[in-house]
Amino acid sequence: MTPSRPKLLLVEPDGDLGQEIARRLAGSFEVTVADGGKQALRDLELLPADVVLMELDLPGELGIGLLAELRRARANVVLVPMVTEGDRFSRIEAMVREVANDLLVKPVDLDRLDGTLTHLYRIRRADGRSAANEAGGALP
Repeated sequence: MTPSRPKLLLVEPDGDLGQEIARRLAGSFEVTVADGGKQALRDLELLPADVVLMELDLPGELGIGLLAELRRARANVVLVPMVTEGDRFSRIEAMVREVANDLLVKPVDLDRLDGTLTHLYRIRRADGRSAANEAGGALP
């Protein structure tokens, strides 16, 4: 039996960029695209996402607040926000690193994105297995 691909929730308000990222990652991940925070939270309730790749600068929403909400909703999900480097970058980076697994600066190198996300997912899976083994249980 072929193992299933990890599930990735992509939160990207730019429809064209979202579709391009989804297309590039489709070989390694089952990708669902959300265009904003509310849709992302709904999708996360319905989908057992393993990885969330999200634009931090969402129109009309606080991306950092959404990041924290996603972390509370799914403690074991790999969270990887994307930001555009600018004046606020260092302050954002410090806040994001508190809850995220990594931080990507746009423009994102789409050729390396798949490998980065797969690597972070594998680390999280290995960490989860170690914690489950120590607790005497197993991951699903």
